[in-house]
Amino acid sequence: MNNCNHTWLYIGSKRQKIWRCTLCDEYRIDDPNIKREWKSLTDEEMLSCLDRMTFKESLLAVEAKLKEKNNGI
Repeated sequence: MNNCNHTWLYIGSKRQKIWRCTLCDEYRIDDPNIKREWKSLTDEEMLSCLDRMTFKESLLAVEAKLKEKNNGI
């Protein structure tokens, strides 16, 4: 990659999301078939979520921590 401050333009495809930088002509492909490594919670992180008042609050805390560790995925 270069030092370009990319400005992406969607040029699309039926099977893939294809983007082109309007400044440097670099391409980016967002392929939904690409596997991402899942990051799970440690035992300590799980236990820290269980000190909530209700079961629902504990589940919401676990969900928030997982989203944080997996970049909102």
